[in-house]
Order: sequence, then structure tokens, then C-alpha cells
Amino acid sequence: AGIGIAHEIVSNGKHDGIVDSVTASIAKADPGIRFLGGMRFDQSGNPDATWNAFNDSHFVLPRFELNQNASETTFACNVCTGDSLDDLLEALDAVIFDALPEPAVLPSPMVREDTPDRDAWTNMVQCAIAAVEQGEMDKIVLARRVDLEFEMNLDPVMLLLRLRQVTPQCYNFCFQPGNDGAFIGASPERLYFRHGRWIESEAVAGTRPRGNTPDVDAGLSEALLTSDKDLREHAFVRDMIQESLNPLCRDVAVDGRVSLLKLSRRQHLYSGMSGHLSEAVSDAELCRELHPTPAVGGCPTEVAIDRIREWEGFDRGWYAAPFGVIGRDVVELAVAIRSARVDAKRLSLFSGAGIVSGSTPDQEWDEIENKIVDFIRILTDPA
Repeated sequence: AGIGIAHEIVSNGKHDGIVDSVTASIAKADPGIRFLGGMRFDQSGNPDATWNAFNDSHFVLPRFELNQNASETTFACNVCTGDSLDDLLEALDAVIFDALPEPAVLPSPMVREDTPDRDAWTNMVQCAIAAVEQGEMDKIVLARRVDLEFEMNLDPVMLLLRLRQVTPQCYNFCFQPGNDGAFIGASPERLYFRHGRWIESEAVAGTRPRGNTPDVDAGLSEALLTSDKDLREHAFVRDMIQESLNPLCRDVAVDGRVSLLKLSRRQHLYSGMSGHLSEAVSDAELCRELHPTPAVGGCPTEVAIDRIREWEGFDRGWYAAPFGVIGRDVVELAVAIRSARVDAKRLSLFSGAGIVSGSTPDQEWDEIENKIVDFIRILTDPA
């Protein structure tokens, strides 16, 4: 967790170079220095005003950091050349160390708005299915945004704590650029993890809910593992990530068998992969090659992204984009799915579904609806 700003790197145009800028700034810094932040899903899309506070990409070196692992907890102050000791002490005095209250549980929302609505969604998915059947693309991931209005302003940190309680196997994140909103989420999907020249990535695609009993859960797992549609959707993601890593690594090892990633409320088809990066490969190159994967964009990538811009009808902003931590020796970026933007009394939820041959508008609507309802239930159910 971090608070305040020792240094920040912001881009409000195409952000291909943002990761290079971050890594260059810490090339000779202490190995513990780490920037936290994220970026837009679509570098070339037209942003709308609701995402203005976040910039196209924004990475922050916090003034103060709290780091915790299994064996220790450390509190650190990041100091840059030219920082005043008096200013640092004044900033430290302003930090509140009191224990946080219990995570907040939201009341039921008063108003809900779906973008696109059910009819527009049906038309969009039918267009996507036709494009797949005509050979224009193999897969496209189409998303929905659900806006919820509440009676009171929302506290992003309290929402994050609530998410952490019930999504322990996910990347829980909250980025609050100021007083004008926050981006929060609980993503099950890693883009990549790098430690030195070692890299790990994964394919997560194909979804079923968890069952209420062991027998029901086992039946849902078996249905997912034997679903031709879900296995094809997963293969597009796995193959693309492997093909992207092959020219960047000396070797790439991929799980020989598709397994299950079982979360508290969902289960997904999963394939892990790892390798040793060639010496000249940078994190900026990794981001360019791996984002967006077919798990959030489609295949072929360029065709799918063009259609997403044309069809979806809203700005994804930071949804489904790389988000995480960049250090000199360690980088870990998640894919910011299962996420929401907090803006005063409004909570905007984002979720998507992969469209391949065999998809239907109703099934894909229901898949996203289940994900969204799960997210709402997490935040509103005190149980």
C-alpha cells in the first residue's frame, strides 16, 4: 500500500513508452524502488471524460509504502534528489496510522443502467458471431458496463477491504489518483511476472460458477473441462501468449494439460507458462507483445480491437488493461478485469465475455450478468 507521491510518470497520449520511462527512471535506483499504476486498455481509442482523472497511463512512486509478506512488514519512505527533510517530516506527521474500521457493506443501489442494454447487446453479439462465421476473426471479447447509483458517496478503500475478504486468490487493487474517484477490482488473471530474466504468464479463459455442494461443483468442473466451445476459447488465449513469448525467450514451457483455476465464486480453464527472457528484451516490449491477450481483446488482435471500438458504445478506460507494480528486478502486472470505477455516489462495473463460434447472445449476457451480480453481492451482502 502506498500514499502520497514521491515521483510520478504520466502519459496522455499513446503510452507505448510509459513502461520504458518507468524502468529508465529506476535503472540506477535502490532495488526496492517500485512504481504502482496502470494504463488504458486501448492506446488509440477516444477517451471519455469519466476517465480524465486517471490519464492514459499513470505510474506513481508513493511517498510512503507499507510492504507485507509472510515473514515481515516494512514501512518505507521513498526519497528523491532535492526532497526537503522538513517536507518529508511534515508529510509523515500527516499519515494516519490508526487501524481501519471494518470493511463497508453497501446498501442496495437505487438506480441501475446497462450499457449496452439487452437489445443492443443482442445485436452486437449477432454481428460478432456473423464476423466469426465469415472468417473475419476467431474470437472477440465484448464487454458491458453497469452503472449503479447509491444514496451516499462511496469509500474506495472500504470497498477494497470488502473485496479482499471474499476474493483472497485474486489480485486486489485500488488506484486513487485524487479526490475524484478510484479504480478498484479483484482480478484472477496475471499478465506476467518477471524476476530478473525469469518470466511467468498464464492463460485464463472459459468460465463456470462454483457449485453449492461438492457434487454440483464437480459437475460444473467436468462440464467446463469437456466444453468444446470453452476449450477453443481457452486455446486462442494460450496459443497467442505462447506465440508472443517464443521469440522473446530462450525457452518457453507450457502446461501440458488444461487445468482449473478455482476461485470462491467462479472457476476458469487455466494454463501456465514460463521461460527465460533473452537479454535484450525489455518490459515495454513484453507489454506491447502480450497486451491485449485474446482473453480480453480477441484474435486476430487488430481486427478484434477495431470492432470493439466500433461496437461497444463506451470507453473501457483502464478496464482489462495492464495494472500493477514495476520495479528494477521484479515486475508483476495483472489484467484489470472484474473491476469498477468509483465516482462519488456512482459505481461503474465492467465485465466481458468471449464470443466464438457456438456463442449465443443470451448465454453471453447471462455469463456477464452472473459476474456482475457476484460483484454486487460481494459488496452488498453482509454474510
